[in-house]
Amino acid sequence: MGRLTSAHAREFRDIRRVCSRGLGSAALREQVGDRLLRHLGASSYCFGATDPVTALPVHSISVGLEPAVMDAFFGLVMTTPSIDFATWIDRPQRVCTLEQIVDDLDEDPYMNEILQPSGLRHEVQMACVSAGWSWGHLCIRRRRGDKPFEGHELRFLDAIAPHVTAALRAAARPAGAVVDAVERATSTGVVVLAPGGTV
Repeated sequence: MGRLTSAHAREFRDIRRVCSRGLGSAALREQVGDRLLRHLGASSYCFGATDPVTALPVHSISVGLEPAVMDAFFGLVMTTPSIDFATWIDRPQRVCTLEQIVDDLDEDPYMNEILQPSGLRHEVQMACVSAGWSWGHLCIRRRRGDKPFEGHELRFLDAIAPHVTAALRAAARPAGAVVDAVERATSTGVVVLAPGGTV
């Protein structure tokens, strides 16, 4: 990883402070997402909490997409490599552009049914994955006509990814305690979650 620019270094410190506040998952994802939107000059983001084992979205903070578009987004999850978050569990990178994820972006349903109709073109994704468990996934986007995300921006996101991941895991501590117990378990169990996410 290369050095961060001074602007990135300042934002890195600020985001690390946000991550150390002990916020709940939704507040953390909203604050980090809003900061990244401004810092990277983006137009839209979705920052989802994911089920730690399957990487399926369980709650999403979305800015810059209409609710009907988000419904279509959820309908496409796992149907195209561009929004199949489970593949990130085994991927060595934590940050990639869409061009690095999809072979033929012009034929991708996510590009054609979600991004283009919303006036968006460039996207970078950041996976909040640690030790085979997925805690969240960020998609941050720029409009058609804006410049694509550059290498220094990807390095910045790669630098903050472990801090955001740790904060998301801490925010899910009741569920995290269950995950820790599952890692130690010798037999299969069932965990039932209440509507508020409590065990």
